[in-house]
Amino acid sequence: MGTWGTALFSDDTASDVREDFRGAIADGLTPAAATDKILAQYSPDPADPPYAATVWLALAVTQWKLGRLEERVRDAAIAAIDGGGALAAWLGTKSEARRRRILADTRAQLLSPPPPPRQVRRDLPCTCDWQPGDLVAYRTVGGNQIILQIQMLHTDKGGTYPSLEVLDWQGPDLPAAEVIDALPFARATPAYISGLHKSFAAIPDLSVQLSRIMLLGLKAHTQKGRFRALAHRRQPPGRRWPASGNAVLLKEFDDYLSRVLGFR
Repeated sequence: MGTWGTALFSDDTASDVREDFRGAIADGLTPAAATDKILAQYSPDPADPPYAATVWLALAVTQWKLGRLEERVRDAAIAAIDGGGALAAWLGTKSEARRRRILADTRAQLLSPPPPPRQVRRDLPCTCDWQPGDLVAYRTVGGNQIILQIQMLHTDKGGTYPSLEVLDWQGPDLPAAEVIDALPFARATPAYISGLHKSFAAIPDLSVQLSRIMLLGLKAHTQKGRFRALAHRRQPPGRRWPASGNAVLLKEFDDYLSRVLGFR
């Protein structure tokens, strides 16, 4: 459950490659040494074209944006696009045309002159003040309120992230506590699932898996404003999920809520 959309970084591996390369540069490695480190860590195997394409494209676009694009990385990424590996998972789905446009734009970007190199600093670690069972109101870009239930916390080298589910409700004003207690969790819509590659059909409880989110990018200041912790709580899961949830960047949270769960 590492991929949830057609965008290049709508994928756990791609996001990890981006952050690890940025971290290596921030630690003082040269672009060549940082590239070697990433390739040794993620091993883009030509025998697995979709996975290899994910690694090469994520690395190439990250390097381009940082003004450190290596020729070997650019050439491998272009080959992944031209050879079909970067498109394979979307062939025959409703998302194929969108993915083709993204790949065409990415190809043009990688063949254009990159910006000048810029300084890269290590990001402040992500933080989360919420605990499993906490309920958090979130105001979407459309103006509605939704309710998030924190289910688990996940900590790694980048900080602490909440794994959450969204209650199946939205509206301008929060409902009463007894209504909140009875709300089920929202699940991925049939319309979204129908646009996924057929290989996803083999995943048990797919709509449930897609609805579990690990939210990345929360800092102390971003937990304010559109987020508001509620005094009311619900019981968290009795046992940990097999995985931490689909990694979703905070800046892409509204898009995920809309496309996958149908919230506005």
